[in-house]
Amino acid sequence: QCDYASTIKANLIVHMRKHTGEKFSCDYCVFTCLSKGHLKVHIERVHKKIKQHCRFCKKKYSDVKNLLKHIQESHDMDEEKVKEVYDELRLLTREGKRQLLYDC
Repeated sequence: QCDYASTIKANLIVHMRKHTGEKFSCDYCVFTCLSKGHLKVHIERVHKKIKQHCRFCKKKYSDVKNLLKHIQESHDMDEEKVKEVYDELRLLTREGKRQLLYDC
């Protein structure tokens, strides 16, 4: 139907929903999206107001990726505890999980 290609099956499945019209709908508002993961993030950020707290200062972020960026930019990554917390949080991200699989 189109020229889209991906070596990652999950990406192709999400893309195919553009053609099938399948969508995931928020139970709290009119938001729709093509991925269960995106819907989960939407609900956490918008409706549940879940925040990620920095363990080293008082800052709060809407998601783990923004918190990781903050830790890298604002705290000393050479400190063992900072690096430990960063690595722990990174495992909560898709990229961190993939890297773990590659490292095993």
